[in-house]
Amino acid sequence: MKVRCRFCKEYEEPENMFRKIGLGWACTEACLRALQNRPKARTPLAGESPKRKAERPLRAEVRRQVIERDGRCVGPSRGLPGRCGTLPDRLGLEVHEVAARGTHPGSHLNVDLAVALCPVHHDMVTSASGEMLKLARRANLVIRPSE
Repeated sequence: MKVRCRFCKEYEEPENMFRKIGLGWACTEACLRALQNRPKARTPLAGESPKRKAERPLRAEVRRQVIERDGRCVGPSRGLPGRCGTLPDRLGLEVHEVAARGTHPGSHLNVDLAVALCPVHHDMVTSASGEMLKLARRANLVIRPSE
């Protein structure tokens, strides 16, 4: 049975390999050095940026105010089709940001640019479907730069 060098990917008999390393083999000393000197894996990004962490309480307050103001899903009152998927006691309501953050900086912290939607209607509004996007624009649930 032949084994494969982790660096050059050549197959050799195990007795002809230079050295076993970790879960693989190196066929020559040069391959071993190349494996040892290769760049390390990138460090993962932080889970949450300091800016987002600082905005978390503000976002929670905006969410609370929007749900308190609207009280229920505004999808049916804005002309969205389908049955509302809101659970009793306002559970499951999601806050939809009407204006895109990229084109309207800070809009995610503005209560006037957010509405409460049930998960069913929120999925409709944020879907990539062209017809649903047109409907959401007519219902003033999506604002884009050209508008």
